[in-house]
Amino acid sequence: MNCDTAGPPDRASQFISLYMAYQTKIRGYILCLVGNWADADDILQQTALVMWRKFRPPESDRQFLHWALRIAHYEVTNHAQRKGNHLPLFSQEVMDQIEAKAARAVEHQDLISEALQACIRLLRERDKELLRLRYEVGATVAGVAASVGRSIDAVYKALNRIHYQLLICIRRKLAQTEQI
Repeated sequence: MNCDTAGPPDRASQFISLYMAYQTKIRGYILCLVGNWADADDILQQTALVMWRKFRPPESDRQFLHWALRIAHYEVTNHAQRKGNHLPLFSQEVMDQIEAKAARAVEHQDLISEALQACIRLLRERDKELLRLRYEVGATVAGVAASVGRSIDAVYKALNRIHYQLLICIRRKLAQTEQI
């Protein structure tokens, strides 16, 4: 078995990477359409199988997500037909509106995530370190305070200030993308 990872990713590893990156969004989309966790999980599993059978490397991650949501939509419809329409499905017009709204929500979440990453890059190194300790390492505020040699109150205040800065920055970046 060749474990050389220097070459281009093979079809399987590219699919797995993209699927794992978007699985939560695909599940959320399906859940929006069916409103039932058990059915959503069944449909997600079937969607993944269909996606794997039909997978061709996409030109972009967004293209992959759009394609995945389209397959999920068809699988929701197929699932409802297999269950004798026991799922609370709506008219095709309402389903199309739900689908469009869910797809926009997924895309909006991507924009928020991109804006957050960009805003974090703009922070001072000291502030980035506080965020890293608190969220990546998962330390409590008391643990962060002990690590950086500051009082718990000072760390709470610093985190609140950082959160506010990030909120303002994210809103500004989202407003800029809406103007484009």
